[in-house]
Amino acid sequence: MSELLNRLIADRLDQAARILERDGANSLYVRAYSLAASSVRRWPISMAVIYTHRGLEGLEEVPGVGPHIARVIRQSATMEEAARILAIDPATLYRKRKKIALEE
Repeated sequence: MSELLNRLIADRLDQAARILERDGANSLYVRAYSLAASSVRRWPISMAVIYTHRGLEGLEEVPGVGPHIARVIRQSATMEEAARILAIDPATLYRKRKKIALEE
């Protein structure tokens, strides 16, 4: 399960890197997201497990993951985990979360 979750998170980080690159962002940011994606994809422990036990500090121990990307991973890891528990796909969960936020 950790391999699948880490792959999903890495895919999101890669997607963010592509969007940043497309939008002409500083190449350092693009490279940071790409490097973090590569590390997360290969990391043997689930990002959700790391966050649960060590918080953002634990995520920052993954090579290439700084404070900002750790927060991005936290959001992705918790959304993916919630989706798994609720047995719905993450995209549906994200849409529902946005709708609830708009209603508040």
